[in-house]
Amino acid sequence: MKIINFDIDRRYRKAIIYFIYDNNGYLIYIGSTIDLAHRFYNHKCDYYKYIKNNNLTKYYYQYMIDNNLQFEDLMYKTQIYSCKSIIKKEAEKELSREEGRLQYFFKPICNINIAGRTREEWYKEYISLNKEKIRNQKKIYEIKNKVKLAVKKKIYRENNKEKLKEKAKLYRENNKDKLKEYRQKNKEIISKHKGIFINIPFFIFYSPLTTCYSLNVDQA
Repeated sequence: MKIINFDIDRRYRKAIIYFIYDNNGYLIYIGSTIDLAHRFYNHKCDYYKYIKNNNLTKYYYQYMIDNNLQFEDLMYKTQIYSCKSIIKKEAEKELSREEGRLQYFFKPICNINIAGRTREEWYKEYISLNKEKIRNQKKIYEIKNKVKLAVKKKIYRENNKEKLKEKAKLYRENNKDKLKEYRQKNKEIISKHKGIFINIPFFIFYSPLTTCYSLNVDQA
């Protein structure tokens, strides 16, 4: 009796990556499959489901509607991609990564999501493309939550005194030359800051039993 291993699919040796163009020759979509006829049939079924349900998440089909396109108006070309593995899960992942590589390179109009991309890769690219937006959002958040963040930082410092002390010590040991250079460049500024507290007419100190005492030097 022959045992069939369903995890093996040799069709991935001749996988297909397809490029779809609109009637003006613009590249609108890149996809991949191991059965082109079946994949295109699914595209048509999804298109009619999209029209019926008005699912606005399918940008590819919305583009066709907005430009009065039918499937008969579209043009396509294909290229063979031979996956290194024929184990289904591995081959699917490899084919998806190659599809995504081509999508990223050619930037088709309707491929909003890059195939095969991990969450970490998506996040890294999002950060890179939205630095100013993220910076502004952070600034607005910090302004709106100034008190909340201050309390949170204070609690963190109190609960991690030894950890922060050790971290500061480690930083000083690893950045001696950098800190020395900074002190040399900013001698005057550092000197001024050191002298600020000398001319203050009173001293403030804290007691563990009370909140705060203030002793005026002139009254002593």
